[in-house]
Amino acid sequence: MKVEFLDYICHKNRVLETIKKPIMGWVCTYTPVEIIIAAGFHPYRIIPSTDPSLANSYLDSNFCPYVRSCLGEVLGKESEYADNLIIVNSCDAMRRLYDAWRHYVQGTFIYLLDLPRDNSAKDIQYYQDNLQSLIDGLEEKFKIKISEDSLYQAISVCNKTRELLAELFDLYINEKVSLSAVEFLQIVKGSMSFPQEEYNGLLKKFVKGVKIEDKILSDDSQIENKSKILITGTIMDDLSIAEVIEDYGGKIVFVDMCTGNRYFQNQIPLKTSKKINNNPLRLLAEYYLSKTPCPRMMNLEKRWEYLLKIIKENQVKGVIFYNLKFCDTSFFELPIIRERLQKHKIPSLCLEGEFTSSTSGRIKTRIQAFLEVLEFAG
Repeated sequence: MKVEFLDYICHKNRVLETIKKPIMGWVCTYTPVEIIIAAGFHPYRIIPSTDPSLANSYLDSNFCPYVRSCLGEVLGKESEYADNLIIVNSCDAMRRLYDAWRHYVQGTFIYLLDLPRDNSAKDIQYYQDNLQSLIDGLEEKFKIKISEDSLYQAISVCNKTRELLAELFDLYINEKVSLSAVEFLQIVKGSMSFPQEEYNGLLKKFVKGVKIEDKILSDDSQIENKSKILITGTIMDDLSIAEVIEDYGGKIVFVDMCTGNRYFQNQIPLKTSKKINNNPLRLLAEYYLSKTPCPRMMNLEKRWEYLLKIIKENQVKGVIFYNLKFCDTSFFELPIIRERLQKHKIPSLCLEGEFTSSTSGRIKTRIQAFLEVLEFAG
């Protein structure tokens, strides 16, 4: 059952064949996919498999490899998501992707959504206004009407996805099912590309199935006997890193990435929303700006308190920072977080990714050595 489910939702070509609606691409988890759904589009997160160097003639080679890989894929072949794209103004590399996409790819609807760096009342209002501008742009371009009811319905669908992923993560972290970190991350990745309502039905059935299957691990493989690892950083481009960690005796208990736990944490309070506030855009603005911040946001103290809470709750023995090369926002906070980890006597390892499809031997060796140190330290 597990193999069939993973193969079905994670096969890129099969996912694209399943989509019946026009596709709207997105590249950042601060993108309000609820608006995309309410507009009648299918939100499809672009996680390319193209060599970043293919875009070096268009963007400098010292740009984010994820951004270069996105551009390289769409330039290298005719992609289903080339015509419609929402780019969040999350960093300079994303702004340059917007410029390059408009110039070289063009397309029907290429939109740059400005994102504040904090969650103050003014920032929330500003982002709410920007969301309204996005809706205005969609309505004008495609001659549609995005109603409040359609937004509430889309919020409900996305809430269900987050709820199911959180339930599955709870089963994984407590080792109630034989699910590896790689498999869990594949399921999270699938939720970003597969049609939302169909995905929810499949995931609900999968969660129900694994809960009743007799796959509870034996006592000698319980999580207490493994070095518990927190991975934090940007995007997990290479899932084999998680496989290496587990092969060498580690247990990933949290993935603080936009392709991990940060994607499905928390819910939009829909049940009481209509009584409190009849504007769904306000709810969306509050949710996206108040969720666990990524390094891009201007709230380092909140980031640190959140990471320390995760470390204490899960009895984390070591932290692995995994950031893509040239990600200034992530590398800005890294020395500060590492220094605080040292004060709490928590070892850490820093790895750089290049958005490639396989883990290098050097990285494997460093992970193995790090886990051996954790095991020796007890």
